[in-house]
Amino acid sequence: MDHMHAELMKSVKDENLNASLHSALTLGVDLLNKYYSLTDESEVYRIAIVLHPAYKFCYLKKAQWPEAWISTAEGIVCKEFQLVYADFQLKSNASRLVQLQKPAKCTSSLSSDDDMGAEAPSSTDSNSTDEEEMLSELDQYLKTKVVKDVTDPLGWWYENQGSYPQLWRMAQDYLTIPATSISVEQVFSQGCLILSHIQNQLSGQSTRALTCLGAWTKQNLVWNLDLLEASKLPDLGDDEEFVWEEYPVV
Repeated sequence: MDHMHAELMKSVKDENLNASLHSALTLGVDLLNKYYSLTDESEVYRIAIVLHPAYKFCYLKKAQWPEAWISTAEGIVCKEFQLVYADFQLKSNASRLVQLQKPAKCTSSLSSDDDMGAEAPSSTDSNSTDEEEMLSELDQYLKTKVVKDVTDPLGWWYENQGSYPQLWRMAQDYLTIPATSISVEQVFSQGCLILSHIQNQLSGQSTRALTCLGAWTKQNLVWNLDLLEASKLPDLGDDEEFVWEEYPVV
């Protein structure tokens, strides 16, 4: 949206365009701003940006967000981390890499613009100072420089979950949320094809199974053996309980 807004504003200022195009572009900017403002109703977008190791708060500065917007985003991220994830502890040896006592108050020291594109230092450095250990995971994460070449944020968090077990949990919750509802709408469209006017007696169990099967097949998660075993499953009524343990292959 930031990119589209910048391109539209650039065209609006182009004096070589005729008046009708200027009018259309202005309407386009107004419509984009209308939908952009709706993102303020959800905290997900801002938290997801900050949890992306290639963006953090540096992206907000680079996109020339007003200082008030950046301060609001900072408060949202800190509040969510403190309320939900600050006391979360892993039951694995990886959690020993980080001091998992109740963290200090979140200070959220924003990375400077000079940090854009720099490599992040090793988060498992055993020579970290006592002051760094007393910081919350969020503070430690924000103090490190952004990693510009990260294209798979969840993959990055998976590799660094030992150093940021609490933030890893937070990243899982937020970065796995679909950015759009297109995939959900496609599922509903597929449901109309499954429950057609000549095939409208399927039970709820069969409908769910066929819907999942179609989605998994597109993702190459279904093998021929799976299809063979799935064809042997009984068609149960809505009031019958299905025992998956009896069909472990599926």
